[in-house]
Amino acid sequence: MPVTKRIGALVPSTNPVVEPDFYRVLPHEITVHFERMFNGDWGNQPKSSEDTGHQIDISSEEAATVDTALFGFDADKMNEDVIRGARSLSNIKPDILVYACTSGTYHKGYIRFDKEMSDEMQLASGVESITAVGACIEAFKFIG
Repeated sequence: MPVTKRIGALVPSTNPVVEPDFYRVLPHEITVHFERMFNGDWGNQPKSSEDTGHQIDISSEEAATVDTALFGFDADKMNEDVIRGARSLSNIKPDILVYACTSGTYHKGYIRFDKEMSDEMQLASGVESITAVGACIEAFKFIG
């Protein structure tokens, strides 16, 4: 069966569930190519390939510092690695790039940042790009 489409996916380095999720829902003729983004050493990282629910033991004061506390990783540090990842994935000539981390752009709390991230990915790679938050917004528009 010929490959008809390629997806390039940027994934947090500590996320063990994105790849299986993609392959559960996509037809075989679509391939997904992953690039991991370093997201720091802060917090309670998964120690195995099993999804542990990303439980974190932190105070409410720490939880209020969303830039570093969200899901136990440093989203700002990870976002610094997005351009490198987008350029790397562009070498396989994907049909689209996906930032497969909702909190990576949503943690700032405003949609403009999410749009800026997908624009930066597209500029760096020359490939149409979307984030998980952007995909959710498009789905919401579709269903009304």
